[in-house]
Amino acid sequence: MTDREQYVPGPASDAGIQKDGEKWTLILVRELHHSPAMVWQALTDPAHLIEWAPFDADRNLAAVGPVKLSTVGTPTPQVSDTT
Repeated sequence: MTDREQYVPGPASDAGIQKDGEKWTLILVRELHHSPAMVWQALTDPAHLIEWAPFDADRNLAAVGPVKLSTVGTPTPQVSDTT
């Protein structure tokens, strides 16, 4: 997929939750047919994120630190500055 306008997220399946006191954890399990290195790159590299994620990142997400995430396809820009 090369056209970002074609991105339509599907429903989450095989999702679960765990509660530990007041803390909740969302668990998603996926079987991926790619190497761990390729999956990590898809999850962290902005050049790969634009192919599947509903946001743009202003830097590589492999390192800890501030990041600006901009939601794609909204009528007005939705930007999240995360530290």
